[in-house]
Amino acid sequence: MNRATQTEHPAPPTRQQLLIEGASCASCVNRIESALEQVTGVDDAAMNLVERTLTVTGNVGADILIAAVAAAGYGATLPTGSSEHETLAQKQQADQSHYRKLMRNMVLALALGVPLMGWGLAGGSMTVTTTADRLIWSMVGLLCLGVMAFPGQQFYLNAWKSLLNHHATMDTLIALGTGSAWLYSMLVVAAPELLPPAARHLYFEATAMIIG
Repeated sequence: MNRATQTEHPAPPTRQQLLIEGASCASCVNRIESALEQVTGVDDAAMNLVERTLTVTGNVGADILIAAVAAAGYGATLPTGSSEHETLAQKQQADQSHYRKLMRNMVLALALGVPLMGWGLAGGSMTVTTTADRLIWSMVGLLCLGVMAFPGQQFYLNAWKSLLNHHATMDTLIALGTGSAWLYSMLVVAAPELLPPAARHLYFEATAMIIG
């Protein structure tokens, strides 16, 4: 007598959408998609950088997906809307908030960067030759540090996360470029005697303009 065996059929794959934070370039997209595709049970992962959304197809819990994104160095949350209309409204609200934040940061950074660049283009001195120059440019350097710490904060935080995850993104380039320009300029201000006169140029305007 043959005993009937019951075959277990796997559950059909489902689609889940996550809202992604911290992704800023194509390299970020590739890294997030690769990280998700390595998760057991994920059939496909596709991210829309413009909308900052990630669509995952497979049989995996949302908490596992969020953890995989976090392990790659980014943030992820589930839409809280109970319907497609509410989810769309939530996303639009998040996009508007993100846009306002970007505009605010741009205005704050350019409020320092544009006058400095204008000063240089008009023939103003961007070097340190006297004690008065050191005092003035020290204050400019502190203002520039404020731009880096507040409007530019996202670049350095994202670059640090990328470093911890052993990869580089566009934020890494921005952080390295602006940080190097600021550090070199502060060296010129603090100890100009260590450098030849021709090398005592300041680059505070570059830091502020790039962040803006």
